[in-house]
Amino acid sequence: PAMEDWGDLVPEACKCPISFQVMTQPLVSPHGSTFDRDAILDWLEHGNKDPVTNLPLKAGNLVPNYALKNTTRELLTQLRARDGLSEQARTSIGELLRKMEDPPRAEGGWEERLISWEDDTAAEWIQTLEACIQVGLCGANALRWGSFYRLLERS
Repeated sequence: PAMEDWGDLVPEACKCPISFQVMTQPLVSPHGSTFDRDAILDWLEHGNKDPVTNLPLKAGNLVPNYALKNTTRELLTQLRARDGLSEQARTSIGELLRKMEDPPRAEGGWEERLISWEDDTAAEWIQTLEACIQVGLCGANALRWGSFYRLLERS
């Protein structure tokens, strides 16, 4: 493909099945489906089903897909450095990379929604979180999520 069609060079696995756009904040469901954060949270405001599997899904069951995020970031960085890419394409890729820099923490972000969910959703989140810690979240994320888990455990 022409370099202006750089989006065609991004694998489908890096694109949201709802928005069909490159995912900058991918969240994975317990069913293995991955969606971009904003797209799936908007979807779940209108229903409680995984749009890929049609199985029940709550926002509290979604966890960040760091592996896909890192892979997508690396791919976009490589694409941006390619020869023959227009300035407009470089700018578009740069905007996506900026969106990937920090996890969303603004009002209504998925982390803040944890605090306002009903007890059954919090219990489901703890089970999901426990599984994530067991598979080896590392570094600051493990400390942050581990602290959050202990905080909920004490409540």
